[in-house]
Amino acid sequence: MSQIAAKFAVRNTREFFRELERRGQEIERAASTAVKVEGFRLMQQLRKEIREGAPGGKRFAPLSVVAAYSRRPYNRTAYQRLATAVRYDQVGKGADMTFKVGFISRKSSKAWVKIAERAQGGASFEITSARRIALARHGAKLAEVSVASGDQKYFFLRKSTTKANTPARQIITPFWRAHEMAARENIVVNFHRKLRGERIG
Repeated sequence: MSQIAAKFAVRNTREFFRELERRGQEIERAASTAVKVEGFRLMQQLRKEIREGAPGGKRFAPLSVVAAYSRRPYNRTAYQRLATAVRYDQVGKGADMTFKVGFISRKSSKAWVKIAERAQGGASFEITSARRIALARHGAKLAEVSVASGDQKYFFLRKSTTKANTPARQIITPFWRAHEMAARENIVVNFHRKLRGERIG
């Protein structure tokens, strides 16, 4: 009897640990899916807010008149095209799993990452003689087409102007500040829904 009982106990213990392992895999998959779904949502949201010129509700400083004329059509909203470079990434698993949303070096091109860094850090550049002449020519052409607009005056720089600055336009910090709490809550909700067998995403 004792031998039969011992065998029964060992057999059930093995089944118990197999069930634990199975549940552990389910939990890990549910957590991974919950993070992926929220990462994709955040990526779409950040793209939308960049196109609108206000990540996290903080509006970009507008482009200068000169910079806006380089857009076709004329547009003073800065860095709208950066939206196409936004990605999300997930690495690791279990307790070591992390995800990123934004301009990710292994997902976005190096050129876009550099543009994003410059946008968020601001920049300055020298006004060379060649640049000054090119701007003046553009201003003269603009004056011929639309004298009433008055925009041509911005293309004729003072001799004392030797540098131009572009302001820093923060993207990731205000976005994450605005959405971090909701993102954490969504991941938890998605995780429990997935464990219940619901389809998410």
